[in-house]
Amino acid sequence: MTDKIAVVILSAGQGKRIGKVYSGVPKALLTVGGEPMIRRMVRSVEQSGVASEIVDVVGPTIYDAIRDALPGSVKLAIQEQPLGTGHALGCARGSVRAAHVISLYGDHPFITPETIKAVAAKHLKTGATLTLATVKVTDFEDWRSFFYDWGRIIRDASGHFFRITEFKDCTPEEKKITEVNPGFYCFESAWLWNHIDRLQNTNAQGELYVTDLLAMAVSEGMRVESVLVTDPRTAIAINTPEHLELAEKLVNEVI
Repeated sequence: MTDKIAVVILSAGQGKRIGKVYSGVPKALLTVGGEPMIRRMVRSVEQSGVASEIVDVVGPTIYDAIRDALPGSVKLAIQEQPLGTGHALGCARGSVRAAHVISLYGDHPFITPETIKAVAAKHLKTGATLTLATVKVTDFEDWRSFFYDWGRIIRDASGHFFRITEFKDCTPEEKKITEVNPGFYCFESAWLWNHIDRLQNTNAQGELYVTDLLAMAVSEGMRVESVLVTDPRTAIAINTPEHLELAEKLVNEVI
């Protein structure tokens, strides 16, 4: 079937900011609502019903801990060195057979089956090369501060997706944009694997970024579609101890 979709979860990140407090605990295994984040994510993927296969990309030092936390149906791929999100996604290539790939980050404990289904449905219906989810908030106050340092969604005069500008590169005006990037993407596999080796690490971090694939797609005139996440709270990511504390306060509201 040409509409089969693999879901790849990127869980190899070292979590430097939160790791200073929760030393020795892999970021993906930090608990929210008494359950490891990665297990919550995998359950939502399974409940979405869109995945013909699920692959979790992990670092070699946390392989065993993640393996013990997940059902055997989830494949694990290893990112030997932390060379960026684009490199991590590329590490899943040998484990994926599906015609399309949904890429998620392993620190979004509240992602819903509905969001995953919506991204997949839009992608398949439109025949897009790449489909991304976006989050729109009214401001960056209270729990919405989660999103302040996320990349901004830049659209053209017709309202079509144009690019993502990472927060550190935003102008003062761009920082006022309240539509942001949670990092949920669906790619046509053939295009993805053809382009992922073209990523360059010519950035301040010296890493390969998944977001650069979006710029490639736009520059080539490929069809790029977007889906708005219905409830922004379900897209929050855990990067600091403060994020984890706030997530615990929100857990009963979003499940």
